[in-house]
Amino acid sequence: MTRRPVMEIQPGFFIPLPASFTLEQARELAETPYQIVGQDGGILLGEIIGITMRDGDSDEC
Repeated sequence: MTRRPVMEIQPGFFIPLPASFTLEQARELAETPYQIVGQDGGILLGEIIGITMRDGDSDEC
């Protein structure tokens, strides 16, 4: 089973990151606020809670 990096943007909500992500890229990303635009045009702003490794090959986290 492979481990891949994921970022947590809300408690329990993880977004997969590219498997090739380096520790330095993860640190830089963790310091960057995010903006998500929904299908209804709503915008969600926030900060990344954390970046970690999770088991699994699927894109669903």
